[in-house]
Amino acid sequence: MEIEEAFPSQVEFVLKRGFMHFTDRALSLTPEGASRFNGVIALFFAPSVQRYLIDRDPERAQDMDCNRKLALNISRRALALSEPETAGCSVT
Repeated sequence: MEIEEAFPSQVEFVLKRGFMHFTDRALSLTPEGASRFNGVIALFFAPSVQRYLIDRDPERAQDMDCNRKLALNISRRALALSEPETAGCSVT
């Protein structure tokens, strides 16, 4: 399925406003669209995700902070696993 079939009104919107354009391979952000990245990309989120973000109260929500902490923790662990064992070694 082509993206224009899955998201016809969203594609029309971003093309008309110059936020995205078609390349040989994909629908890509223009510099104008890149400056509005969060809003442009959110147009293509699942309706349930859009509704969650719209209804979310940023003053009371802690999910983004919690998810950020989890992501940092996971990336630290992944980095630690990818580094060679250096215990007891001196780096010159």
